[in-house]
Amino acid sequence: MARGYKTGGRQRGTPNRASRDVSERLQALGCDPVAGMARLAMDAGNSAELRLRAYAELAAYCFPRLRAIEVKPDVELAPRPPPRRITLEEAERSYKNMKREVELRLQHEDPMTEEDARNAYFEAIRRR
Repeated sequence: MARGYKTGGRQRGTPNRASRDVSERLQALGCDPVAGMARLAMDAGNSAELRLRAYAELAAYCFPRLRAIEVKPDVELAPRPPPRRITLEEAERSYKNMKREVELRLQHEDPMTEEDARNAYFEAIRRR
C-alpha cells in the first residue's frame, strides 16, 4: 500500500476461507440460519426471551447499528461567568438574614423545612 491505494491481495468483500467453508457446509446440509432464526422469532410457543433474541439477531441483518453522536449547537452560547466569591462577612450576613426569615415563617405558622431554608440560603448567595 505504498502507493496510497490497494495493489494486491484479496479483493474487498471477498469472504475468507473459513467463512466460505462454513457457508458451503451449511448449503450442503440445506441449513439456512436466517430462516431458522425467523422461525424461532415467529413461533408463539417459544419464550419471549428467545423470541426477542432471535428478532434482535435478525435486525442486525436488516438495519445498521446506531452509534452515539455528539450534538453541537448551531449558535455559539455565551460563556458562563465565573462564580463570584463572597467574603466571610457577606456569608454571615446572608445566613443571619435567612435565619431571621425562617424564624418569621415559624411565627406565622408557615413552616419552612430545613431543606427549604438551605435552598433559600444558597439562592440568596447565588443572586449576589
